[in-house]
Amino acid sequence: MTSIVAKDWRVYTVARILSGFAGGFIGTTIMVYLSEIALPQFRGTLLSSFALAMTLGQVFLAIGLKVLNDTNPLAFRNIFYAEFVFFGLWMITVLLLPESPGKALR
Repeated sequence: MTSIVAKDWRVYTVARILSGFAGGFIGTTIMVYLSEIALPQFRGTLLSSFALAMTLGQVFLAIGLKVLNDTNPLAFRNIFYAEFVFFGLWMITVLLLPESPGKALR
């Protein structure tokens, strides 16, 4: 969020470093979380779909940055706004997910 409103390159740099830490933390902890919470029948599917989503995100980012660089390089904030589309799709999924099986057994 800070990278969207940054007016100075220093603020933008700090925002991107913090975003990199958050992405690395999510990338390493989500695998453990999924393997602990998911039912054994779905673990493989969930873990591979997370890896697929990360890979597709990188591909879409590369395509988006190439299109942006070819059309209007100074409108770089549009890439940041596009991230909210995926956040919205994920929030719909999170709201529809059932409770974890561990909570149902307590």
